[in-house]
Amino acid sequence: MKFKKIAAIALCAAFFAPQITFSGTPLKIGTQGKKNSTLNNKVGENLIKFLCAAPLEEIKGSSSGVTGSFVLDLDNLEATTGQITVEVKTMTTGLNRRDSHLWGSDWLDGDKYHSITFDIKGLSDIQIIKQDNGMGEIKANAFGTFTMHGQAKQIKSPITLKFVRESEATKKRAEGDFALVQANFKIALKDFNVTGTKGLVGSKVGETIDIDANLYGSTVK
Repeated sequence: MKFKKIAAIALCAAFFAPQITFSGTPLKIGTQGKKNSTLNNKVGENLIKFLCAAPLEEIKGSSSGVTGSFVLDLDNLEATTGQITVEVKTMTTGLNRRDSHLWGSDWLDGDKYHSITFDIKGLSDIQIIKQDNGMGEIKANAFGTFTMHGQAKQIKSPITLKFVRESEATKKRAEGDFALVQANFKIALKDFNVTGTKGLVGSKVGETIDIDANLYGSTVK
């Protein structure tokens, strides 16, 4: 009897207790829902820069062969997803011979592994910087799967993201709402089985690569 009374009290408490709902972080800019943005060089030059620093040499390079898209969920920023792709043979360092080595089988092996991808699974640690009826800006960490040289690893990258609603001013550049993303992160070559020419990694080539990305998307392809 005592057990039944306790069970009844617990059931009543559960029934009448306030219902707790969990929701993500919204960006309040006068529009709602999911916004599918495709990278568009009319909005701005989509560019990846990389730096590989070692005691004997510093290698800087870039790639404008960047494609991709992402879905920004304005009602639940945490649910934002996307995929960014860089073609290996668009990565250049300013020296043709060095570029050939970079694309070669000892390094990124561009003939076998044509591209590098970052599959974005979501955002975390979101901080709203600005939100009004025309534009919103946030800082966050984008997390997901980074694939290079046939190896996939989970990574996290700090980002700054701006979403700009279409206006007469933005139409002069491109149609649609704009999504602008800046990201920076670091990867270790050994994590992706990039061993390079024997003796170079750690002396002439750094063991890690710093990556900076500037991405510009539009909701109209």
